Amino acid sequence: MRDRRATSGRILVEAAAGSLLAVAQRAGMTGAAMQTETPLTASATVPGAPGTATPGQRKRVLVIAYAFSPVLGSEYRQAWETVGYLARRHDVTVLFGDSDAIMGGFDHFDAHAARHRLDFAAVKVPATPLQQRLAGVMLRMPWALLFPLLLRSWHARAFRQAEALHAEQPFDVVHQLGPIGFRNPGYGWRLDCHSYWGPIGGAQFVDTGMIRNKWSVYHLEALLRNLSVRLQARSGYIAKAARGFDRLSFATVENAAYFARHFGRTGPIISDQGLHADALPRRTGTGDARPLRVVWAGSLTPRKNVAALIDVIRKAPGSVQFDVVGDGPLLAQLSDVAAAHPNVTVHGRLSRIDVMAVLAAADVILLTSLSEANTAILFEGLENGCIPIAPAINGFVSTLNDHVGFLIPQGDPDRAVAATVAALVALGDPVTRDRYRAALADHLPSLSWERLGMAHEAQYD
Repeated sequence: MRDRRATSGRILVEAAAGSLLAVAQRAGMTGAAMQTETPLTASATVPGAPGTATPGQRKRVLVIAYAFSPVLGSEYRQAWETVGYLARRHDVTVLFGDSDAIMGGFDHFDAHAARHRLDFAAVKVPATPLQQRLAGVMLRMPWALLFPLLLRSWHARAFRQAEALHAEQPFDVVHQLGPIGFRNPGYGWRLDCHSYWGPIGGAQFVDTGMIRNKWSVYHLEALLRNLSVRLQARSGYIAKAARGFDRLSFATVENAAYFARHFGRTGPIISDQGLHADALPRRTGTGDARPLRVVWAGSLTPRKNVAALIDVIRKAPGSVQFDVVGDGPLLAQLSDVAAAHPNVTVHGRLSRIDVMAVLAAADVILLTSLSEANTAILFEGLENGCIPIAPAINGFVSTLNDHVGFLIPQGDPDRAVAATVAALVALGDPVTRDRYRAALADHLPSLSWERLGMAHEAQYD
């Protein structure tokens, strides 16, 4: 265990009366968790004294995950799946602040908890009215760059709650699980127990050379983002956490390199998105000679490099069928392109069920983003057996390889488009398509939520 800096000051206990832990232990039943006063749990017996578990034993684990939802995807799903795995093997308490994509929103969680017995204690750390108002403003660009400041204030409240719970019955491990972004480390490392932060993401740069219009607003935003990532290396808040946590893990190779360079810390690469092992596809050996079907899905914004998608559509063989799913400011531009290309269908915004249906009928998931960690749409495509074509950046190079898909070199927009079109031409051959599908099917178990949960659990000793 690394040395802890002594923490002082008033501990804010938000329970109206009685022990928080005692309430949690009595709540092994269905029903919505109340605010921080009423954790919900399915309690279990812990061998050994609290806070003294040895390697391999069942442990008392405190997970801090701002975004936590049984319904939403991305970070919400990552936290939910990870806690679900851990709760089968340990006694888990989770502190969270958002299940609805709204700071302080808990409706999705409450609806689920009312119908299901939970295997973990769920403790809400609600936002203050001021935090909720500011969150609505900051999430509109360019104020989204300031949202980590708001999350820092939420983490301070969450840590006071963690201190109160730890004082009543010590935890063996505190796991800072989310938000994934490296700007949001929280204060869990100060708790007097084994501490772990991961997976860490967000410490990555936009390749501005891939932006054709250097006078665009997005080019300026990308420059500011890159500058912000560089400057964050000087943040005392981040540096103390990076050096204070006992263990770290990283969502991508790029994030690991950033922390090694600036903070002298290393750790394993653990994806922040995963797959369900019992639903992994094996779409192999079909010999299907029908036209190649490609899905591109995401927000129609400059960061997703819609310009590259349009170039690919214009230069790809007319036999390639494109399904474009998403909405955003560039929808009208893309719709104009689709009007001139009968092989392109623009679906607009779809429900997740409908998105999965489109993916199930496709052969390829195409990504063109300028900056991406482990985006959920990639994993949804993989769940449906889609062969990935993605930029050789960020999470893609940590998750994929050239045997299971196509990683497109970046740096030059024209060459990237040409390489993407060449990949589509290659996959037009059914034999080539089946070879990639077979390799992908062998690769996917390494990305299962269970494997990822085991990787996190290995950091608890």
